[in-house]
Amino acid sequence: MVLDDLVVKHYNELSENDYHIWNYISANREEVANLPINVVAERVNVSRTTLMRFSQKLGLHGYSELKTHLRWENIAPRKSYESITEKVINNNINIINRYKEIDFGEMVRAIYEAHNIFIYGTGSLQREVAIELRRMFLSVNMIAIDLPGEGELLKSTNMLGKNDIIFIISKSGESAFVDNQLNKFKAKGVKIISLTKSGHNRIAIKSDFNLFTNIEKFELGPDTVFETMVHMFLIIEILFARFIDYYFTHES
Repeated sequence: MVLDDLVVKHYNELSENDYHIWNYISANREEVANLPINVVAERVNVSRTTLMRFSQKLGLHGYSELKTHLRWENIAPRKSYESITEKVINNNINIINRYKEIDFGEMVRAIYEAHNIFIYGTGSLQREVAIELRRMFLSVNMIAIDLPGEGELLKSTNMLGKNDIIFIISKSGESAFVDNQLNKFKAKGVKIISLTKSGHNRIAIKSDFNLFTNIEKFELGPDTVFETMVHMFLIIEILFARFIDYYFTHES
């Protein structure tokens, strides 16, 4: 079984830090296959023991076996389209199962009690997620303000206060501009809910609540990459379903 399949198989056993490790390994497979454990541990800012435990969570004996898998995969034939299809489906099922078990209590209460809700997406896809979330709030007669660009986000720092919430949707979680604005929001007591990739990133660290997902990339050929982003839509839909349950319980 290849490493990607092992990650899917053990999805619910892996922590946010494990996904931070996996994101680096997955993006640097050929290099990691030839690196000692201490070098990789330093690059992902974890201990040797943490990296060893990550390998064991995948059902491997240790880091050496993980490297053996990487070397084998580097020379193995490219996977078929059918295998990618199965992986995408399994990843979607796993993200649903993961968020089915998460306690959204404090988050949905904060949303319910917020005076104003603002939403900002850092890129074109993230903007689509923001627009969809705004539409969901409208379904229960709640106005959420979608901020279409950096200028609007900048202006919003003067409009939001301690009883307000801002959603930040960012694939990388590493926007320097957004990071600077979050400092201003936190100083004013604005609650921050973020949706980012898994692992440690600037936006996630500064958020009151972070929703995260493992954004999978499939290399289909030279300079051809298929990136699955539907997880972001799945997560906001699950969040909003939880909010609806809370909303109607407290409105009745």
